Amino acid sequence: MADFTELERKVNWVKQCPVEAAELIILLETQSGLMAEKAAEKEQAFGQFMQIIEDQKSDLALYKLQETRLLVQLAIKDQEIKKLKSSTRFRVFQENLSLAEENARLKELAKV
Repeated sequence: MADFTELERKVNWVKQCPVEAAELIILLETQSGLMAEKAAEKEQAFGQFMQIIEDQKSDLALYKLQETRLLVQLAIKDQEIKKLKSSTRFRVFQENLSLAEENARLKELAKV
């Protein structure tokens, strides 16, 4: 019953003060419109932030993929260098062995 009495009081006020009631309605509509605009701006900003986050996730995934690719390339080059070093040592060893054999042969010839 209190709600009905409150409503009745408000209706009587509007009837007694139509200009003030109209001004109040305009003010409330203006405030409502401003609040709706602010809500829309916040929603748009939130959407932009979400897009930035998604873009950064994509960039991060790309960087991780590039890092993995570079690490694989590094490992391959490292293996190639190790193979080259080992084959170079073997080649130098073979050359040194040939030179030692030639030196021994020449010494043997010199004795004769």
